Amino acid sequence: MKRRILGVLLSGLLVISFAGCGGSQTPAPADDKESDTTGETTKDKKEESVTPEAVEETGGKTITIAMYNQWYDAGIQAAFAKYEEKTGNKVEVEVIPDDQYETLMQTKVATGEVPDIGVTNSGTWTNTEYLQTASVTLEGDWIKDISEEMLPGCKTPAGELILAPYGPRNVLGFYYNKKVLEDAGVTLPLKNYDELKAACEKIKASGVTPICLPNQDNWTVQIAILGSFNEPFFADATLADKIMTNQIKPSEVEGFVTQLNRIIELKAAGYVNEDCNSTTFQAAEELVAEGECAMAPGGDWLYSDFMEDYPDQVDNIGYMPLGMGDQCEAIINSISKSFVVFKDGKQVDAALDFVNDFMTDQDIIQALYELTPGMPPLSTWDVPMNDWVAEVKNFAETNDLMVVSQFELFNLPDFSTGPYNDSIQKMLQDDWTAEQTLDDWYDTYVNLNKAEGREGF
Repeated sequence: MKRRILGVLLSGLLVISFAGCGGSQTPAPADDKESDTTGETTKDKKEESVTPEAVEETGGKTITIAMYNQWYDAGIQAAFAKYEEKTGNKVEVEVIPDDQYETLMQTKVATGEVPDIGVTNSGTWTNTEYLQTASVTLEGDWIKDISEEMLPGCKTPAGELILAPYGPRNVLGFYYNKKVLEDAGVTLPLKNYDELKAACEKIKASGVTPICLPNQDNWTVQIAILGSFNEPFFADATLADKIMTNQIKPSEVEGFVTQLNRIIELKAAGYVNEDCNSTTFQAAEELVAEGECAMAPGGDWLYSDFMEDYPDQVDNIGYMPLGMGDQCEAIINSISKSFVVFKDGKQVDAALDFVNDFMTDQDIIQALYELTPGMPPLSTWDVPMNDWVAEVKNFAETNDLMVVSQFELFNLPDFSTGPYNDSIQKMLQDDWTAEQTLDDWYDTYVNLNKAEGREGF
């Protein structure tokens, strides 16, 4: 019933017109990604730099925003520029390396040296105590337009809304080179793990590496199991409660062990790039675009990367659910890139005005989605969708695939699962067994839930 209800909710969202898919998709300037990796404050790329003092003199405010490096893309830059143009305020962005962002933000919160606004995915930080205590409760008419299934992920357990979702909803899967699959004789979708293995064998025989795992960026490999980890919960309705009350360890769950062993098996069979531990997600995009690898894990937000960096290959790059489990599932998450306003920021009132303007001004939102099209978090936003979302929608509808969120959002709400992607990275780097990997993840989330005083921990 839970799955059916979620499917109905998501199918309603997916009915939103896809006419925008062919809308304005002008590639961003090629040098937008060149910098922004040092963690230093990055000004907008304009010929004439406007200092905070000059902004103040004209009656405007300077708002500081901390962002993940990967998230500071052409779309958000265009939206910030549109905001500045319309309000006379200045956005000063501190771009932080992705793997340092959360640690640095925790330090900033602890010392009180926070920016006015930070970013995070909805549904992730709202259960984190330091974020709950450091953030401002948001208000505005736009809140009623947040998609119903996304709203809980924007609130604290006490019901206070602290996140403003602005980015496209995450649709997770594998992007692939259409010509490579066609030349290898592979037809889609791959509905289960056996079909995936058969496809990998055909692709390998054609002289192409079937799967590129860009495991240097360890958020990527987890995508291979985010949907298939749902299967043990479907088989045992009591499993979620057992995990959340510490009655069972993940390494004692046969389905979890099976899924990780499948990743190990794919690597051992030569279906995965040998240098996966040193491959970045940018390198994976190039390898798939050039046809040296057939597919790679990612989110639909990477579509904008191909628009910008490989415009001549965009039509040749598809997006699919991946059959790592016994049945293929389309993963459409109820999470989105979101803003959080910090209580200790220097411009709290201006930051709140920024959020309200961003969430309600169609020109600002349009500037963002024209360069990073996708499924919006607010039902009233009329924005371009990208072709990858449309393809997953089509796969799900024509092949009767289940539509789910990633396993922890779907089955373990309000539970601190911790960064299991770190454990999977160790598995691929150090040849850990599935059981060792799951125990490492368990040790991580035990400490988190002990600190929160959760029953059973």
